[in-house]
Amino acid sequence: MSSLRSALEEWIVEDVEHLHVDQVADDLVELEVVSGLIEAIRVKRIEVFDRKGGHRAHGYPSMTAFLKQRCRMATGRAHRLVGAAHAIRIAHRVFTAWLGTRISTDQAHRLLETASAVPGNFGVAEDTLIDAVADLSHADTRRVLDYWR
Repeated sequence: MSSLRSALEEWIVEDVEHLHVDQVADDLVELEVVSGLIEAIRVKRIEVFDRKGGHRAHGYPSMTAFLKQRCRMATGRAHRLVGAAHAIRIAHRVFTAWLGTRISTDQAHRLLETASAVPGNFGVAEDTLIDAVADLSHADTRRVLDYWR
């Protein structure tokens, strides 16, 4: 984790004013990918910590309570991340596609929400749904998944 923090500190002090607009555009896209990967890693750690009862070992009644207090997260964000962590138990291939940057973070969350809503039907359609949404915008992903449900 310390090497990640060091890399981030370099970006914090970088003077972006001198960069060409095309470089800034490329940086924005790369930052979205990197932040998505960090979120995927966070979700996996939440899943493991929750499954091992880590929140109870640290004196919290729920994983959401732990995230709200220890990580100072908003309730909605904590619920969303815990929900995603629970859903990766159902939707392993969605998580793999997310880590492989085949789908965006927002698409991953939408797919994981769908998996949680219809766990019995999701497994047989998981690969097809990933293929169907991989190249779509988030709005189109939402429409495809709403139609599939």
